[in-house]
Amino acid sequence: MKYFLLFLFFLFQIFISQAQSSIWGVTSSGGGNGAGVIFKMDGSGNNLKLEYDLTRYDGDYPKADLVKGPDGKLYGMTSACCTFNGAGVLFQYDPATSTYTRKHYFDDTLSGLNPYGSLLLAADGMFYGMACRGGIYKNGVLFQYNPTTSTYTKKIDFDGSGNGSLPYGSLIQTPDGKMYGMTSTGGANDYGVIFEYDPSTSTLVKKFDFDGTTTGGTSHGSLVRAIDGMFYGMTGNGGASDLGVLFKFDPANDSYTKILEFNDTTNGSSPYGSLLQAADGYLYGVTSAGGLIKMEFCFSLIRPLLL
Repeated sequence: MKYFLLFLFFLFQIFISQAQSSIWGVTSSGGGNGAGVIFKMDGSGNNLKLEYDLTRYDGDYPKADLVKGPDGKLYGMTSACCTFNGAGVLFQYDPATSTYTRKHYFDDTLSGLNPYGSLLLAADGMFYGMACRGGIYKNGVLFQYNPTTSTYTKKIDFDGSGNGSLPYGSLIQTPDGKMYGMTSTGGANDYGVIFEYDPSTSTLVKKFDFDGTTTGGTSHGSLVRAIDGMFYGMTGNGGASDLGVLFKFDPANDSYTKILEFNDTTNGSSPYGSLLQAADGYLYGVTSAGGLIKMEFCFSLIRPLLL
């Protein structure tokens, strides 16, 4: 059952409603237009139903989750739009009326290009997210979206060596209101950074530079905050075999701890996504390659202890 759930998590970006009455998600391609679909299942994972075919003119190829907004509607992003290799959109989908609405078009310098991560519904009722490219420095942006007023506000331009570049993942928020994320490149060594963003002051601070070897580098996923209060994440490169590492990061003192190195056959290689903490307290993940049959590899970690 655990691997079935992981399979769904890896292939589909899934949103589970608070009432657990239905499961909503998107695919990154396929459907009537080949651009992806919005779908739903019942709470037990059965009775899959296609709800909406995405189109290239209103946003296509979504890469991450749907998020339920304070208005009960679903919000998401696509990585492209309107023409091939387009910029992407932020959209709203109303399950009650089956209505899809494009809310914001990503347009390079002003608001970034190609968002690959998910939106974060923050404690202040706003959505926060990142676009992988575009912005003033062409290295991506961090933004805020107000679902009440449909207002998009760019907050941060990633500048490369200073605060990182090309963020592929999503933001997470801690109980103190601050947000954390990673970039895939940039920083002191050009292998990405871990950063902290404070929405109350609109300031971003780099917390850690990946080195590409010992500490790994080129992360395409997101951090997860476990029950022990620590952040856990993965990089696609680095380690003894240069096949990626799994690490822990303590936001209280900015300390990094490498937990394991991916080595292909034994534990997979080149993780592309993020970890997930299940109800049993364990962290689960997948790699994009490796394993005995050179395919995706599922693994579990030791359970973080709540001290």
